[in-house]
Amino acid sequence: MKFTPQIRLALDPELNLKNDIDRAVLITRPQPLAERSYIYRRLHPTEAVILALMDGQRTLGEVGELWAELTGREPAVGLAEVSRVVDLYTTGNLGEEKILIEIDQPVDGRIQQYDPADFIIPTELVNLTENRLRKPYNVYYLPTLFCPQRCIYCYAKVRPAPETNLLPLARLREIFTELSALGVEVIQFSGGDPLVRKDIMEILAAVFETGMLVDIPTKLGLSYDRALKLKEFGLEKIQISLDSVDPEILNRLVGVSNYHKRISGTLDHLRRAGLLVRVNCVLTPFNAPGVGPLIDYLGQMGNISRITFSPYGRSLFCHRDDLFISEAEVEQVHADVESRAEIYPHMKMAVGGIGAGKKADPEEQQRSWEGRAFCTANRDGFVLLPDGRVTVCEELYDHPAFIIGDLKEQSVMEMWSSPEALALITPDQAATPGGSCKSCKDFMACNSRRGRCWRDVLKSYGWDKPHYPDPRCPLAPPGNRLG
Repeated sequence: MKFTPQIRLALDPELNLKNDIDRAVLITRPQPLAERSYIYRRLHPTEAVILALMDGQRTLGEVGELWAELTGREPAVGLAEVSRVVDLYTTGNLGEEKILIEIDQPVDGRIQQYDPADFIIPTELVNLTENRLRKPYNVYYLPTLFCPQRCIYCYAKVRPAPETNLLPLARLREIFTELSALGVEVIQFSGGDPLVRKDIMEILAAVFETGMLVDIPTKLGLSYDRALKLKEFGLEKIQISLDSVDPEILNRLVGVSNYHKRISGTLDHLRRAGLLVRVNCVLTPFNAPGVGPLIDYLGQMGNISRITFSPYGRSLFCHRDDLFISEAEVEQVHADVESRAEIYPHMKMAVGGIGAGKKADPEEQQRSWEGRAFCTANRDGFVLLPDGRVTVCEELYDHPAFIIGDLKEQSVMEMWSSPEALALITPDQAATPGGSCKSCKDFMACNSRRGRCWRDVLKSYGWDKPHYPDPRCPLAPPGNRLG
């Protein structure tokens, strides 16, 4: 993008610029506020203030003049500094991320307005070296691990019956209030199926009362009245799982009878209530050939905003090798999606990774490992379990190595700064029981910077080996096939 003083720029509204105590952070907002790629960037306060001034209403020339006034410099100097920030975010890798967008009309309700004063931090306090957020932002809550479905591909540690030791609503209200005050925008629900909890509507209402939003998935049948109630709360979009339009295949995958009838009725109720729907489809050899008809079925509804096709990945709790999908099958899914993209332009479609994958040569594997995205577990948020304990990743559940606190007894910030939480970022190498990590010279940098995917560690090597290396590491031993 060519810098000219007359244009107006602003941050993509699917990103959030937030104060993080001793620095600023630019981070992708959670669903349903965003569906773009994940970005996490630590910013010097100077950079954050200039970005905050780009509100879509001021021209860049006006931003430069105001920056010069705020810093007591000549207008030309202020404009030059603003130009450097614009150049940083519109060229190279950052430019490809489309972080800054050009605004045609000065009044644009999509654009978030920031107070530049929120990012004034004393120079001696600024810390840009540590990845972990000072305040959690992405929060998952599992109201229950009970689910009445018996999906053959399920990754969750579901329970066959409802729990009796659940966090009470009164304590949840206190937690939600604290999270809202910390700047959390969305509580992302998971489970089990959240909607089977008896007081789930009261829980959802409590979230909305704080000003936060919810992102909630379900496979449970929803009546029209309940869908309308969700709409009245402020819910705009919900996630539904649907793997096939063939009733026999669908019942086989979900493990219950008459599921096609139930989910079809639910989709109709959601449409009538005015709710948008995201659909997730788990790809297996059984349903992959029917992706085309599934797209056609959903595309004609009008309120399906997105379909995500996720190839089956190894489950820690009910894995089956015959559910792995081949690369050829995924390529056919891509073809089915591409052939229908123009027919249903209102419906975004995305396909996950390929099946078994290709074995990389050692040099390529090393480059890929060094350039991997950093693991967000215990870095940008946490997962609240039904009983109040806190883990760092949704798929780690109650594994004792990853429990970092208990919100029955602790505040959110007490848990977030607990010794258990901090020890996962800077673990004691001497205490590592064994494996490749025990003697690795990059141990501290690996864990404290980009991190290991603990979920994939357990899937690759077993529940009893959380200390093992990430299976992508060039020094990692052979493990289980993941996807």
